[in-house]
Amino acid sequence: MSTTAPDWWGDPLGDAVAAYDAEQERRRELRARRGPREATVLASVLRLLKRRGVLHWRQQVGVFLTPGGVKIHVGTIGMPDIIAVVAGRVIGIECKARHGRQSPAQRKFKERFEAAGGRYIIARAAADVEKLLEGEDRHEI
Repeated sequence: MSTTAPDWWGDPLGDAVAAYDAEQERRRELRARRGPREATVLASVLRLLKRRGVLHWRQQVGVFLTPGGVKIHVGTIGMPDIIAVVAGRVIGIECKARHGRQSPAQRKFKERFEAAGGRYIIARAAADVEKLLEGEDRHEI
């Protein structure tokens, strides 16, 4: 009795590995078309601000449950992801993926923030914040 598989049986393990590799490639291409995720944009903006020595902080917003089931409200609904102070100006930075949209609460917060004299931007890449910082450093508002 032969221990090798017949020719018509193919290579099941090799076929499975090839199918897995093809699926992973398809997903990489899809992610590349979508652009960076919001978390990636947020991390790159935070690194940029730290590298530039800009006073900034990340504000979490939401409702969290304690182990005992008590709701804890954190932050103000609609608040931007990052608050920064550059050249005496307060800047709200909302990080979004390429096709991400603001919620109604975020739009309302933006209106109130700008009416109070703050500067608010939607950053889809760290380069958006870099451009803003260059303008703010030169006081070209």
